[in-house]
Amino acid sequence: MARDLHDSTGQDLVALATTLSQLHGSIPSSSRKLRKLASQCQGLADKCIREVRTLSIYCTTDVDEAGLEDAIRHYASGSRNEPASRLK
Repeated sequence: MARDLHDSTGQDLVALATTLSQLHGSIPSSSRKLRKLASQCQGLADKCIREVRTLSIYCTTDVDEAGLEDAIRHYASGSRNEPASRLK
């Protein structure tokens, strides 16, 4: 699951961010609202890339140690600094 998330979704998000960067560069500087909107979209795509990478790394470790259900519960609780395997 973590590998698919990183390899497939991660690559799609990188492609999206790259396309948004190209779109931003093609918008005339006189179109400030459009440039700002494209920039905001690119920032959101970059944030999603970081979160997918973090989640895929986190899931790889904790799913192996604690199981999927506990790893998801642990991630959702925000307790990312402590391994889920210690929560049992």
